[in-house]
Amino acid sequence: WAASTHWATDRSECDWYGVSCVRMGSAGSDGIIREISLPGNGLTGSIPPGAVLAGVGGRLAGLDLSGNAVGGTVPEALGVFANLSVLDLRDNDFTGRIPDGLGRLKNLEYLYVDGNAITGRMPDGVCSLVEDGVLNPVAADCAASGGLECDPDCCECV
Repeated sequence: WAASTHWATDRSECDWYGVSCVRMGSAGSDGIIREISLPGNGLTGSIPPGAVLAGVGGRLAGLDLSGNAVGGTVPEALGVFANLSVLDLRDNDFTGRIPDGLGRLKNLEYLYVDGNAITGRMPDGVCSLVEDGVLNPVAADCAASGGLECDPDCCECV
């Protein structure tokens, strides 16, 4: 990691580098994690499906892991973050398909998945969010360049 201040310590997650919280209590030391923002931070490996919920709950509003070397598949479990409005996974090493569960994210405004090796078809549920005016067109590497199959109304092919 390029910056990992307070990670893997006994400090509150709200004190960790790249983590933003809504503070709770009179001391303000604990809180609800609202955003994890670690762009270009030298992260590697994958997102373990079980780790998606660890300590975060369903209140996460933003997840930015762009510009790292995170790989594997995009976890289906991300679809449980009902408050997620920004999911930025661009410029990583993700493979496989976009999980159907992302179509359940009714507050998702921005989804960036370009710069990966994602294939298959964009789930109908995700495109429905674009059609409903909730989600802006998804930034993706489209099938013409060997990537994701996506309707022009749903994706902004980059």
